[in-house]
Amino acid sequence: MSEFGQDEIQFDATEHRYYFGGNEMFGVSRIMTDLGLRKGGPWERDEVYRKRGHAVHLACRYVQEGTYSESGTHPKIVPFVRAYEDFLKQTGFKAILCEEPVYSKASSTAGTLDQFGMVGPEYWLLDLKSGTLPAGVGIQLGAYRHMLRECKGLVPDKAKAVRLEESGKFTLVDYSEQKWVNLWLNGLAIWKFRQQNGLLP
Repeated sequence: MSEFGQDEIQFDATEHRYYFGGNEMFGVSRIMTDLGLRKGGPWERDEVYRKRGHAVHLACRYVQEGTYSESGTHPKIVPFVRAYEDFLKQTGFKAILCEEPVYSKASSTAGTLDQFGMVGPEYWLLDLKSGTLPAGVGIQLGAYRHMLRECKGLVPDKAKAVRLEESGKFTLVDYSEQKWVNLWLNGLAIWKFRQQNGLLP
């Protein structure tokens, strides 16, 4: 779906590792886990929640690609997709990038954003959640904002989490303030210090 072309970043889905030019990049999820920013929710502990989240993300991508079939989707996933469709109807969001790896060569970091696209004249960066919003979601979006600017020259006007609910409704939470990017960069600096001094778990 990307109209900006493919970069040289490679993602090993089995090991959940990123590589650029043959060198491993540090993943956003790994860094946030090491910093204690991904703890506390069942989505981090329970395989059922992780599989549900993956299925919801995939179905939302199919919606953007025009290949989604409700009749071919598990009944437990359908309400979340309906919530996403309602979000699209209310905002007019049109995706340009879906499940797109982004990276920073300067910091040797990489991650996969959920969706990036347009609402009217604005660029929106989205993180889709099918459960409770974790405390670190703003920092995660800050990481992707920083990487998008470096690797694709794109600067989101808005960064938002879209909580898709089992009721078929959605909640939109704004994380557009620069402080979220700053928190990512500060956390990354601390993580690198710990990594270089053998202080990581």
